[in-house]
Amino acid sequence: MCCEGKWAFFMKNNYMMKRKGLEMRKKNFKRVQALVLTAAMVLPVVPVQAEENSVLIGDYVVTGDIEDVDGDESALYISSDSQVNVAMQEGVTETEQRIIIESDTTGTVTFSDVHINMSSECVLINSDADVTLVFPKNTESSFVASVGFGIYVAKDSKLTIAGEGTVNAETNGAAAAIGGGFPDESGENCAEITIQEATVNAYSKLGAAIGSGAEVDGCKVVIDGGTVNASSTFGSGIGTGYGKNCNGGTVIINDGVVNIETEQGVGIGGANDTEVGGDGANLTINGGTVTINSKGSGAGIGGGNGNESGGNGGTFLMNGGNVTVNSNLGTAIGGGLSTKKGGDGCDITVNGGTLTAITAQSYCTIGGGFAEDFDDGNETGGNGGSLTINGGTVIVQNTCTREGAVAIGGGYGIQRGENTAIKVQPKNGEQIDVEYDADDLNPKQVEGSPFISGTNVIDVDLNSRYFKASAGELDEANIIRVSDDVKVEGYQINAISGGARTVGSVPKTVNGKQVVGRGIVYALAKVNGQENDVTDKDIKVGGKNYFVRNYDLTNAPTLSLETADPNRTYFAITMLFANGGSKKEFEATYKARTYVVLEDGTIVYSDVDSYTIFAISEVLYQNQKMRNKTWHNYLYENILKVVDSSYKEVDYDWNNEIVKLK
Repeated sequence: MCCEGKWAFFMKNNYMMKRKGLEMRKKNFKRVQALVLTAAMVLPVVPVQAEENSVLIGDYVVTGDIEDVDGDESALYISSDSQVNVAMQEGVTETEQRIIIESDTTGTVTFSDVHINMSSECVLINSDADVTLVFPKNTESSFVASVGFGIYVAKDSKLTIAGEGTVNAETNGAAAAIGGGFPDESGENCAEITIQEATVNAYSKLGAAIGSGAEVDGCKVVIDGGTVNASSTFGSGIGTGYGKNCNGGTVIINDGVVNIETEQGVGIGGANDTEVGGDGANLTINGGTVTINSKGSGAGIGGGNGNESGGNGGTFLMNGGNVTVNSNLGTAIGGGLSTKKGGDGCDITVNGGTLTAITAQSYCTIGGGFAEDFDDGNETGGNGGSLTINGGTVIVQNTCTREGAVAIGGGYGIQRGENTAIKVQPKNGEQIDVEYDADDLNPKQVEGSPFISGTNVIDVDLNSRYFKASAGELDEANIIRVSDDVKVEGYQINAISGGARTVGSVPKTVNGKQVVGRGIVYALAKVNGQENDVTDKDIKVGGKNYFVRNYDLTNAPTLSLETADPNRTYFAITMLFANGGSKKEFEATYKARTYVVLEDGTIVYSDVDSYTIFAISEVLYQNQKMRNKTWHNYLYENILKVVDSSYKEVDYDWNNEIVKLK
């Protein structure tokens, strides 16, 4: 709940005085009308019957349910629960005659080229009304107030905007162009505004273009279609205006084209303030095309800025549509900025659609707001919030050249905020590819990508300024099915041929299906101390990683081992040492996994096992497991001593076993 500021107090009392005056004139008008009709006198009073089913009231021509309209030259009153049509009288291009829709009205009012320009509210929709304003095709109406609302919607009232025409609403004050917002009208009982269609152009200087005025929490705004162009200088495009701790309300976009531009305020979300910024909106986007451009220090979506603390980012649920958010100094999506404590980031869930977020000069594109006051030294950046990706495409880029600028993360400060919690949770039948980099020129896959199931926590390098996650149809080639029944049994060293042998074993059936093929996949993971870019998901049949090779051993001879399980098949492959072997080769890290091919073509793997030739040799040597002294000495002379010239020699005790490293 926002504080009740001086502006709001003045405006409300000013409105109430105007309202009392209008009510008095309305009562006087009704008495005069009754007198005239009773005496059948011909006097120049309003309304004047223009033609059948129409009436002239001030500058307006009203048709339809005219029994429930009246007024004077300062205001037109409508209380109809059916259909009323309002247009300008011939020769009148603009008026200062306000239109008031009475409490409990549930009808439809059609505006055809109505133009109101005055200091305060142009159209007032009083409490407990549920009214639809229709703007017909090929018409354009405008409601311009120098300080008040263009279209005001009172507490507990609902406004629906429909039609294929154009409506322009504008205010240079602290009110909203379209919306509600006296201080006792915030929160759950605030106005509800639905835009079904039409072209809506709304501008406010200090308030939200659509939503609430200054120092008031945001209303509920629903956009089902049409084209909406919302802009504000210091307030939000959709949400709330300037004011302490005022949140952005509830915003739902189901369809349509929505363009939002702000100079210093938030695109969709909370209020800026000299002390405490307001939290962001509860935002849901189910469809449509949404473009947000925050040109100043405000967030594109999220919390407002505040000197003491920035507002938190609110919530953002995206189920579909195409959303592009551009920011300058503020986060594209996240917490508000501050000189002391940046606001925490937004809690974002993406189930579908395409979300693109780009910032030009902010430390963080998605995440916590930064705190920067070079005279203080105690600034704390906001925590990064959360980003959960279940589907769709998410592209995040930071083009800022400042040190510490990131695509996703905690807000910058003397103490940086906690990182954004990123989770990837693919839907059934889908996979999600995730990549990142310092820019978008040479992105690399996040370890484990593509993700095909479960909840996957993503740890993105803080230096990354580019992030992309994209869901698509599940590629069977990316599925790695693992079973404990498929095993890497261990390793042997062959002193005659000069090589290392990997022994695998498989059962006759896996997961209830017959095994029809088998093999081993190798990877060179590390050489000369340098890690190769190989993940466990790269180690598969048909893998495209340069450092991975797979070998089909279906027709290779099987092994007979003393410790063998009679229900399993044992097989092996020997990798010969190059030119007798070298220190580099013996210290290199290899990875291996056994696989089987089932009768339905499914491939099932063992877990990945990691080894070095030196490690195998050391276990065999120290445990004296080679078949004779010659082979035992081979390990010492040709491998162990090559790697470590000071390696201590061990006497031989005959044995013949393979060795397990784990």
